Amino acid sequence: AGFITIGGIDSRVDLTPMVYARNVAKSGWFTVFVKGVYVRANGGQSVRPDHRNQKLQRVTVDLFEFNSGKGVIVDSGTTDTYLHKSVAEPFDEVWREVTG
Repeated sequence: AGFITIGGIDSRVDLTPMVYARNVAKSGWFTVFVKGVYVRANGGQSVRPDHRNQKLQRVTVDLFEFNSGKGVIVDSGTTDTYLHKSVAEPFDEVWREVTG
């Protein structure tokens, strides 16, 4: 949550176990299959909630459509994040609900 580590782990920042994603592309970009999109109230440093009442809201998306085309590309050389256009409205709704 919040870090991309290439080639290892950094125990100074890893508060939860490392989760690895398989590259699903046969060539070209590093492409992963996204299983879910979540927005967590008040941010944080870990996937785990900071307290019991912290709100974690799932963004309802069609995973087939979300992962279609070129797929979800991991690019550690930029801070830009591009989501499939089908996610725009549901993500905006959840973002506004969680952030006020």
